Amino acid sequence: MRSRVLDGSGLPTAERVTLRAGKLTLDYKAGMVRYIRLGNHEVVRGIYAAVRDHTHEQQIVIVNGIGGTFKLKSLDETTADRAIRDSEGYCASPGEQIIVDAAGLVLNLLPYAVVRLDQSS
Repeated sequence: MRSRVLDGSGLPTAERVTLRAGKLTLDYKAGMVRYIRLGNHEVVRGIYAAVRDHTHEQQIVIVNGIGGTFKLKSLDETTADRAIRDSEGYCASPGEQIIVDAAGLVLNLLPYAVVRLDQSS
């Protein structure tokens, strides 16, 4: 019997793909770059998606083509005070865990908000 790691999404676990070019390697999994290495040295860990509202009005953003379990972290008028007063605590907090299905993700961005979306592994 083959064991399988589950991430809570109910979807099959995505396979990791490693691409190589000489000493440069890139690990790609579930739509995200996980690691970039040069030889045995890690150069980049994770590339994530960020969504930003650069206006003074509330915006609705629909993100399609993604699915699975994500951690969502917002910096907006409701979280700015904590981010300023306790920047280390704010940065260390994991954010809200969400599950995105085939319908996509609808984000309601407050004015000047920045949202970080990391796929959970």
